[in-house]
Amino acid sequence: MPRVPLSIKEAKNLVSTQLNSEFKSSEIPGYSWVERESNYGGIRQRWLVVKSEARTESDLASLEKKIAKESESIQKKITKLSQQKFKSETEAELNLKVTTPDSHPLDRERASPAHARDFAAPRHLSRQNAPDSPT
Repeated sequence: MPRVPLSIKEAKNLVSTQLNSEFKSSEIPGYSWVERESNYGGIRQRWLVVKSEARTESDLASLEKKIAKESESIQKKITKLSQQKFKSETEAELNLKVTTPDSHPLDRERASPAHARDFAAPRHLSRQNAPDSPT
């Protein structure tokens, strides 16, 4: 029985859309499975999706670690930005978006380097010497 790679879109969709209630308990403790039919490549196939509790726990631990690392990184960036002076609220917000471009998919597009150049302060103006503007 060959393993279906998750690079196949149909397999990836199948794995991501299965509800926990659809899985059947396995004779092997910690494992469950669900059987699905596929007509991949014009060939009728029977696919078995197997879920492991150990793998699920490992994936959750990795995700928690990644979230903690990203949170720490963002906090450092915010601390660094909070020590800078900006000419306006818009400039401060733009710098925040450029500093953390992965914060939201829509912000990545709006905070692209090309967009940032449109609002960049002239090089001869120092952010440290910029006057505080009312908000």
